[in-house]
Amino acid sequence: TECAMDDVIIYAKTVDELRNVTEIVKKRFSEAGLKLNDKKCEYEMTKIKFLGHIISGNGIQIDEEKIQAIEQLQAPTNLKELRRLMGMLNYLSRFIPNYSDLVLPLRSLLKKDHYFSWTVDQEKTFENVKKAITTAPTLGFYDVKKPVRLSVDSSQHSIGAVLLQDRPIAYATRALSPTEQVMPQIVKEALRYNLVAQNFTVLFMVDH
Repeated sequence: TECAMDDVIIYAKTVDELRNVTEIVKKRFSEAGLKLNDKKCEYEMTKIKFLGHIISGNGIQIDEEKIQAIEQLQAPTNLKELRRLMGMLNYLSRFIPNYSDLVLPLRSLLKKDHYFSWTVDQEKTFENVKKAITTAPTLGFYDVKKPVRLSVDSSQHSIGAVLLQDRPIAYATRALSPTEQVMPQIVKEALRYNLVAQNFTVLFMVDH
């Protein structure tokens, strides 16, 4: 069971298990003096919208409304609009392979004392990012009973990782600082696994 602000999602593998867990959660809310608005509750759904994602038996995907909003976005004309765009993109980065490298031309405009200048390079990147989001894969659910494959990589400007079972479960990526970019390859390897530890720790703790 997970709770985010006033949104709660309860999930289980079977209907009976779901009903049992739901009753437990309701009891805990009652004990805490919290009251649920039953008119706003949905029970035993096979597909739900939650925090900008669509969750179903097929996996987790980006909400179609978010995709449409991204498709209709106009290129930012100033730093404020660019920061708003990057915030939106960062939230969806778990769905996008090589995200940090992909958005590098956009992120470069956020550097301190950097003059905002939207060039052909940024426009091309903007369109490529929108395409990456509209074609983003449906991520699978982590299954503790299945073997896990971890793929890590690094480039001059970023490090990345993807956790896979039958299909991708999550992507993780971050940009390298100027200092990190000139570090020896063995240090970059350590940074890659640090990225894994920061993003996938819960999964490995559950597994072991």
